[in-house]
Parts: sequence; C-alpha cells; structure tokens
Amino acid sequence: MMNTGIVRQSQHVKFLRSVPEFKCLDKKEILKIADVLQEDYYSKGEYILRQGSTGDTFFIINAGTVRVTHLSSPEAPESTIRDLHTGAFFGEKALLGDSIRTANVIATTNVSCLTLDKEHFDQLIGDLVSRKQWSKEIEEKPKVIDVGSGEDKTYVSLTLSELQRVGTLGMGGFGRVELVCN
Repeated sequence: MMNTGIVRQSQHVKFLRSVPEFKCLDKKEILKIADVLQEDYYSKGEYILRQGSTGDTFFIINAGTVRVTHLSSPEAPESTIRDLHTGAFFGEKALLGDSIRTANVIATTNVSCLTLDKEHFDQLIGDLVSRKQWSKEIEEKPKVIDVGSGEDKTYVSLTLSELQRVGTLGMGGFGRVELVCN
C-alpha cells in the first residue's frame, strides 16, 4: 500500500514537472503539491465545471481533452472558447479572485484531472502568483467574453469593477443572478 502512494507521488511529481507553468517551482514545492493532489475522473460529455457555480477547486488535466464554453445569456447557445489537453489547467481564476466560475468545462473524452482544493491551492500556489512566469501564463489565457456577431457592443468595454450591485434577483442551480447598474 505504501509503495502505491510513493509510486503515485512520483508520477504526480514527474507530471507536474512537465507542465510549463510549474517549471518555476523547486523540488520541495513540487513535492508539497504532489502530496495533496487528488485524482478525479470524468466521462465524455460530463460537465466538470458549470458557469456561475462557486469555484473551490483547481484542475490540471492529467489525461484527456476538455472543451471550455461560455453562455453570454441564458437564451444564447454555448460558444466554444477553446479546447484544453493534457498538461493544461483551469479553475485558477475563480480561486485567485472572484469565486464564481466564468465558463463551463466539459469532458470531450474520458478525462483524468489532478485537483487541489481551495485551501491547499491558497497555501501552495496562491503565493506563487507573484512569480512572473505563473502570472504571465494566467494573464495570457483568453478572457471569457463573447461579444457575439452583430449584437449591440455598447457595454463590451465595461468591467465588473465599474458596476454597482443593486441586489440579488435570485439563486438557481447555476449560481446567483445579480442586478447591477453602471
């Protein structure tokens, strides 16, 4: 049983070293992260994350492919943002700032993800954000926004910090709906 744990940790360390965003970490930091990683499995077509849900987990794709999608409005169809493959990660933006997920992530094949909960993420990775390589990678990830084609683009340049929350309109299976004004 102990050998299995050592083998698994060794596999996690080797895998983490292959992820470009983790190359700035020393061996001790990699070992700490590998110690607390959980492995979760998702079937093809399964939603791993839902837009609007609370973010409490960071994911690294260990094997498989996922599709990141976004709903610009409840009536609009999901628009594909990008596909992610082995070594890619997601879920960090909700853990670093706003805790609400800004996109859906759907397994397009059977997927294995290494996961960190928010507590371990904050302890082990949260302080690494100040490192240029890590911050640069996160900033270069595409922003989740779909301005549509031919739609009114009056409010496209608004940021969340410019809006004032008036109140909560309701809570549902996909999250909270807030009324805001500019």
